[in-house]
Amino acid sequence: MKIAAIVGRGTKTRLLEASLVLTQATSVVVSVILARALGPEGRGALVVLMLCTQLLGWTMSFSLDKAVPILSRTTGRDKRLYYATASSSARAVSAVLLPVATVGFALWTGEALLALALALGGAAGAGYEMRLSQPLTDGNLARYSLLRIVQPITYLAFTVAALLLTASAPVQLRVVVCGLAAAASIGAAYIAAGRRLWDRPIPSRSLRRSVLRFGATVHASTVFQYLNARLDVLLVAVLFNQRDVGIYAVGAAAGQALVFMGSAGIARGLAGAAKRFDIAGILAVCVIALIGAAIAPVAVPLVFGADFADSVPIARVLLLGGVLGYGSAAANGRLLGAARPSAAALAQASGAAALVLGVTVFHASLLAVSFSAAASYGVSMAVGEALLRRDSNGRIERRALPHVPVPPE
Repeated sequence: MKIAAIVGRGTKTRLLEASLVLTQATSVVVSVILARALGPEGRGALVVLMLCTQLLGWTMSFSLDKAVPILSRTTGRDKRLYYATASSSARAVSAVLLPVATVGFALWTGEALLALALALGGAAGAGYEMRLSQPLTDGNLARYSLLRIVQPITYLAFTVAALLLTASAPVQLRVVVCGLAAAASIGAAYIAAGRRLWDRPIPSRSLRRSVLRFGATVHASTVFQYLNARLDVLLVAVLFNQRDVGIYAVGAAAGQALVFMGSAGIARGLAGAAKRFDIAGILAVCVIALIGAAIAPVAVPLVFGADFADSVPIARVLLLGGVLGYGSAAANGRLLGAARPSAAALAQASGAAALVLGVTVFHASLLAVSFSAAASYGVSMAVGEALLRRDSNGRIERRALPHVPVPPE
């Protein structure tokens, strides 16, 4: 009975994991299609565009999409006013960043159309994230999960259409068209998320400044979480040659998928649906990691080719490390849900610091870097859980609330 209760707890929110699995599967299919259609150089150019688009949209939203559910739930105040304040603040941030990023990308790449795709995708991405905060604030995880699926499915459809339409075109033109198709898929997801679910009262300047300050703290935790998840690959690119980067990236891919699934824990935390350690999720991810580690010696060379045989030990380490990464993300979500973004930032920063320390001391091999990355997840998870233990009865959350901006009645 106890086991059934543990596994059943939060079953209604497991649609989050299902949507993330579908997202990952779709991404793999798109990656294979693009790699074969565009070749290494074309695929590389598109990867740079998509990465910059993701970072631009993420920066323009300034994590205010996460601040809305936290503030409205912990203060019990009008969610519409918080959303209006966050939206207007994000637009102000975007008005500054978007033209600078677009011009900078055009000068860097020499491709005006790719810069246009960056601008369209970044703007739509920021708006998409803001609109997704509405179902999170309402605690409607089913709607949130379904809306999350729209973009990858649309991206797959638009990519296939773009490649078919440009079947006889030069590679560079196909890259541009695929970039515009990617931006269009984000725009389609933005439209699907709903035009205006809530009324939008006009926020005051003082409230906007307060929400921006709170959002900056939330954004710090997001930045450190990103570094905790991707800094190992960036450091490998600095310390090793291009072949080693490719070997490491392939080995890290499987573990990153498990960490990515941990974003379900963040969504549950923001919606107030995660109150305790996610035993069922950890057990499920453990099973996946163990199966992946067992079949890696066969699966990696079979899927990626014999040249990537050296990726196998890295994949095994980071698959097991991905379990800790899942737990780290879940702890981060619960801290954010308790209106403790500074604590969440501290936990993730501890992991990033452990990664840098490990790579600095043991950077002689790729395997040592992978062990450092796995350890960083463990550090951030341990620190996050320790901070959560201090808030078992909610006292720290109550002390944090006076610092949270409270709109007028």
